[in-house]
Amino acid sequence: MTDALSELTALVGAPPRPGPPIPEAALRSAFGTAVPEDYVRYVGAVPAGTYQTFLTVLQPAADGSTEELRAAVALHRRLIADDGGPGPDQTDLVPWAAIQSDAIVCWVALGEPADWPVAVFDRYGPAVHEFPGGCVAFLLAFVRGETGIEALAYIHEDQPRPRFDPDPGWAAADPPGPSRPEEPLAAPIDAGRQLLAAAGVGPGAPRTTDWAAVQAGLGRPVPGDYRRLIDAGCGSRIGPVLLTMPGDGPESSDPAPADPGLDRLGLVPFGRLDGGAVVGWSPVGPDPERWPVTVASADRRVRATHQLSATAFLLRLVEGVPLYLPD
Repeated sequence: MTDALSELTALVGAPPRPGPPIPEAALRSAFGTAVPEDYVRYVGAVPAGTYQTFLTVLQPAADGSTEELRAAVALHRRLIADDGGPGPDQTDLVPWAAIQSDAIVCWVALGEPADWPVAVFDRYGPAVHEFPGGCVAFLLAFVRGETGIEALAYIHEDQPRPRFDPDPGWAAADPPGPSRPEEPLAAPIDAGRQLLAAAGVGPGAPRTTDWAAVQAGLGRPVPGDYRRLIDAGCGSRIGPVLLTMPGDGPESSDPAPADPGLDRLGLVPFGRLDGGAVVGWSPVGPDPERWPVTVASADRRVRATHQLSATAFLLRLVEGVPLYLPD
């Protein structure tokens, strides 16, 4: 089991988990049942993050607290019940990971925890696809595209290389810099002119933004393509995205309220979608010109990262290119 866990972390370049050990009793309390030993070892060794930009393991917070984990387990139990699976009072399916908003990864809780196989609950079936192995074995197969579950084939087609993106909110306890080589953003990096032409929104009257003050308030730099877009007078809405940075447009003048969900994800927001989803950058390294765009769902539990700059992301939305936008 330890060998499999070491193989997984080496394959995806996962950094070691910071923070205190996770007591098994705390995990039992959060799940309402004992859990398999490979999961206990996993959450003690690997920080929160996303595999293949799709799968997120439900696990304790960086400080070891389990309140968010308890709430996430309860939420996914309710989702399974609402979508036609076992009711929340039935323990046959115990959720331990989510594949965006499409599927919930569970244990089939029959017999001893060490013997529990994994099952993927497809919310749009609804259907249950079993996998003959435990948590770590499933994650290894998942990043390799070898689960044998046809309903997950699209993920390997989209992300053929094993990949793990740690939550930026955990990075403060690690050495600075990315845990693996940064992936380049898809061209074009500065798509501002194409975007304005495609959206038919400008350029308008040029504006002068005190970006030094904006960046000082954020405590982070802002990518250049976005700054140039705003200063070209693009307006406060492009396609489905209301731009909320720098926050002095006619629709975005209210100061943003504190958002613990975004703080946990480490997201630097620049816009929002109708319904509450937030669009921002994932600051994966020191160079903001290489930060990809991430969309976090309204409840901040599901996210999708796109290897695109802000202007390239907005251009694709305006042009009708399909992009996954968790709601």
